[in-house]
Amino acid sequence: MITTKKKRNTLQKTKILEYLHSVHTHPTAEVVYENIKKKIPMISLGTVYRILNALADDNEIIKLEVNGEFRYDANNCGHIHLICTKCGIISDREMNKKLDLNFSDFSVHCFSLIIKGTCKKCSRRVK
Repeated sequence: MITTKKKRNTLQKTKILEYLHSVHTHPTAEVVYENIKKKIPMISLGTVYRILNALADDNEIIKLEVNGEFRYDANNCGHIHLICTKCGIISDREMNKKLDLNFSDFSVHCFSLIIKGTCKKCSRRVK
């Protein structure tokens, strides 16, 4: 028999999700921690990491690795992340509604696309 673990909605989890939904900066765990600590002074950095990893594992948020550090996004469906591999900036782009995501053997409910390259600012520096 397979048992499923019931997910708890704790105050810490709720506040972390609220914060991630309120920003579009793709913060690191440390940035999330510094902001949540203002509301919940007793929260630890370890708790923030555990909650962020659990949310990412449950596909409630996106965990992006950029230049060796993890960044988090609560907008986990229907847009593209453009990541500059030089400076690490992340830009969101909405998908063109004309893109056909219908496959004969697969029904798409949500998608996430990550494109890595060089932003215009970093491209100018090279020249």
